[in-house]
Amino acid sequence: MGKLSKSYVPPIGHQVKLKDSGAAIPQEFRVLPLAPGKDELRERIKIINSNWSKALGGAAKRSLKNKTAFDSKLEKDVISYSLGQSVKLCNKEYAKGQARWFGPFEISKILDNNVYIISSPDGSEYSRPVNGNNLCPLYLRSLITNEMWAAPPAVALRIKQKDTRIAKSAMESMKSLAKLKKGDAPL
Repeated sequence: MGKLSKSYVPPIGHQVKLKDSGAAIPQEFRVLPLAPGKDELRERIKIINSNWSKALGGAAKRSLKNKTAFDSKLEKDVISYSLGQSVKLCNKEYAKGQARWFGPFEISKILDNNVYIISSPDGSEYSRPVNGNNLCPLYLRSLITNEMWAAPPAVALRIKQKDTRIAKSAMESMKSLAKLKKGDAPL
């Protein structure tokens, strides 16, 4: 490659002249004199201030509108609990083999900003206030274990195996008792 040429500089010998027609150029784009008088400066400052205050008012309205839109999106995610509702508390130091949730607890007081005071079923209060993000609603199914609720498959399988073991051992003991009685009968 050869040497790069110097950057192009247009000739300054002639100026572009614009036609001075007041109708074609709007008032705010017309060129004003370089050294205006005090009255003209005051008018210009008033115009600038009024434009600035209009823009500022519009920005404030827009920011308020944005805030309400953002808050309305967040309101759907916040779960609020009622007084006396049963909840579980999140285990922050969860490790493998430990429970993810502690509970059940009951909401005893409601404070501001999604903060709650919880108490255990025996009536003792939890040591500190709890944020609502660390709580999970506790439903009736997780409290009541009854025949009408279906057990998870692994639990149902263990129960079935236990019942079969018990039935098998009972059958073996019945057979051994039956053999003893047959042997005792001929005497």
